[in-house]
Amino acid sequence: VYLLSGNLGELMLMLFAALLGLPTPLLPLHLLWVNLVTDGLPALALVTDPIPVDTMAQAPRNPVEPILGRSQWATIMLTGLLQAGISIAVFAWALQYRDLTEARNLAFSTLVVGELLRAFAARHATLTFWQLGLFSNVRLVGIVMFSLLMQLGLHHIPAAEALFQIAPLSAADCFLSFVCGAVPFVIIESAKVIRGRLGKAGDACRA
Repeated sequence: VYLLSGNLGELMLMLFAALLGLPTPLLPLHLLWVNLVTDGLPALALVTDPIPVDTMAQAPRNPVEPILGRSQWATIMLTGLLQAGISIAVFAWALQYRDLTEARNLAFSTLVVGELLRAFAARHATLTFWQLGLFSNVRLVGIVMFSLLMQLGLHHIPAAEALFQIAPLSAADCFLSFVCGAVPFVIIESAKVIRGRLGKAGDACRA
């Protein structure tokens, strides 16, 4: 679900830009970087996530149910749409006030930050990251921090700037990328809280 959501978000971002008549928001090398570094590494860390404490309290899975059921595909679609919407909004806004390189800077960094932070929300379908414990998966924390530093390095190492056709990010742009990139994570985690409270309210009414 985590990987497919990210891939769908990238596809939608490129599609939305084409439909809106905007320049290409990401270059091929940007997409390769996102898929290899900011998607692949967190996904490997998610595989090592501890077994949730509520596992045995869940109903058994239907043996004929596909690996990805309706709820998983709904999550993939909504998350991908959310990630793409945030990135294209940042890109379109930047094009009004900046040149194309700076607009791509912001779209690229916003997408990467969004993917990395969303890894914390992808750990469990219903439990929030603070219920699971931030440091209950130290590998994930380390990989996200390392990937963020690598992304920052791309914008400040001359050889990487030339290769990726990007420019340095100012402190204000770094902050903007982080705030906008955090939106999908905040919405996903908030939705978990709301669903949990509604579920408890429903149980109380039935009781």
